[in-house]
Amino acid sequence: MADVAVIAVAAARRERLLAELDAERPADLDRARGRAAPVP
Repeated sequence: MADVAVIAVAAARRERLLAELDAERPADLDRARGRAAPVP
């Protein structure tokens, strides 16, 4: 059961970090994910 908790915490941390990156540099994150950056 502890493994499930560790995975859940890691997933939540990853989502939070991705959200912070999205807020700071959405175009860079889109490129990192392999998507075209939106044209301003």
